[in-house]
Amino acid sequence: MQNNSSIIEMEAERADNQLTSDMQLGTTPAFTIELKHITKAISALKNKNSAGLNDVSNKMIKLLPKPYHTLIWSSFKSFASSLCSPPHWHVAKMILLSKTKTNIVNVCDTRLILLLPYFSKLYEKIFLIQLHKWVNDNGILPDEQTGFRPGHNMAVHLVSIIDQIGQCLALNTAAAAIFVYFKAAFNQLWYKGLWLKLYKLNCPTYLIAWLRNYLAGRAAHIEIKETKFSTFTLYKGHA
Repeated sequence: MQNNSSIIEMEAERADNQLTSDMQLGTTPAFTIELKHITKAISALKNKNSAGLNDVSNKMIKLLPKPYHTLIWSSFKSFASSLCSPPHWHVAKMILLSKTKTNIVNVCDTRLILLLPYFSKLYEKIFLIQLHKWVNDNGILPDEQTGFRPGHNMAVHLVSIIDQIGQCLALNTAAAAIFVYFKAAFNQLWYKGLWLKLYKLNCPTYLIAWLRNYLAGRAAHIEIKETKFSTFTLYKGHA
């Protein structure tokens, strides 16, 4: 088991080095961003009044006059072509919400909320357009996969499971199921392992390079009752 783990780690390291080389040589073309992508992403934002890390809310972005969409479009194209993004986009504010009603709460009994600038989230949505296109065009996800897919949700999957159980009952056969729980999957995301997995799926290098840049240099600070604590670096997970 240890040998297999070491082999995967070495492969992931090589994938990371290859990605570094490609990015330094400038062999990763930028993905295409169209103005209609910006307009569509903004219109799809939830009409929230709550402000993000920079005191900008979704509602404020949605109220921007259309000419400002062009400014956002120009900025996002520049970020994508240079594989860079504003440094403050990489710093998250962590808020701990108690899962209990007691006055003294154990850290294990809290739910973590990460706040990022809403413009960075808008930039993510533009990238997702490209990622979804690659995933759908190449049939990366099986039909049974419902999570994090447009037009699919848990309700659809539950109906499918109930239907399969019904078919098994009608045929008087057993219905087998395997349930796997991934605890804190996003918080434990292994970056280099992700690059390796995407390379093996023949994902375009420019998509992997975008992800690497966007996840690199992540940091966060915890804020409790308006008290801000020291900023620390995130080496895994997605803020």
